[in-house]
Amino acid sequence: MTVRAMKAGAIRLSDQTLSRQDMLDAVTTAIARDQKKREDEKVILELRALFEALTPREREMMALVTAGRMNKQIGSRDWPC
Repeated sequence: MTVRAMKAGAIRLSDQTLSRQDMLDAVTTAIARDQKKREDEKVILELRALFEALTPREREMMALVTAGRMNKQIGSRDWPC
């Protein structure tokens, strides 16, 4: 049950009654984690939208650049027009 609860996002488990401060701390931690997760998801969606807006040629060039190719190496290759 503990493993299942932690995988589901539980912040803290306790067999005892929590103090008011412990409960507030757990809720504050949960809210902060959720906010960070939402911000990360927003960034991913924005990046995905930018990637989708690239032309096939731009995606090809991006793959070469991210693979570590230098501009001269990319420019010297025979590319189809």
